[in-house]
Amino acid sequence: MDRVPSRVRQEEAAGAVGVFGYSRREAALREKRRLLVAKRADMTKAIKDLPDAARTAVETALASLATAIAELEAYFAAAEVPDV
Repeated sequence: MDRVPSRVRQEEAAGAVGVFGYSRREAALREKRRLLVAKRADMTKAIKDLPDAARTAVETALASLATAIAELEAYFAAAEVPDV
């Protein structure tokens, strides 16, 4: 009996994969957030080790940055075009 090889094809590529109903862009954003959360934990520990004056300055700068990021997220959320 002749056996026909299966026609399974596997492709490898760099980048996020669309799984669980998420688009590639959403998957990429989730991966970036995961990395940022890990970096934030490291950064929080480093900030705690700073002298008081430096820690206050860094915390003030981070609060301003968080506000700017929230404003950018709101801006881009309003301008988002749904995936087609």
